[in-house]
Amino acid sequence: MPTTAALPVFQPGQTAASARASLKQAVRVMDQARHCAVLWFADIMARGLYRDLGFASIQIYAQEELGFSRTRIGDFVRMARKLDDLPQIRQSLETGKIGYTKAREIIKVSTPATEKEWVKVACTTPRRRLAEDVARVR
Repeated sequence: MPTTAALPVFQPGQTAASARASLKQAVRVMDQARHCAVLWFADIMARGLYRDLGFASIQIYAQEELGFSRTRIGDFVRMARKLDDLPQIRQSLETGKIGYTKAREIIKVSTPATEKEWVKVACTTPRRRLAEDVARVR
């Protein structure tokens, strides 16, 4: 996995340009953290490591240990399961070629036969438009 960008330290009173640059950097770091988190979650789920940590299910682990809401648990479990069947999307997520949000969208419609094309689309399409494209296909 590529190295992640550093989180900028919040310092109030910056110029507009500096504040904008810091905010954009913070958002990039947040996106990187989310796609890294889903990969770690998938690994813990696939290998049953939550049991080694004293939890009966991945859902209980995610709620109690990670503080996840039911919605986030569902999102992460769905994505983790789909990534097992879609290795090109998994690899694109692991290498940072696509982020969590784009991966979450394209797994809704990807199959092993179509995932390569969906990764290409995700790499060249803004998030909002990608979500619209996925909605049209569904």
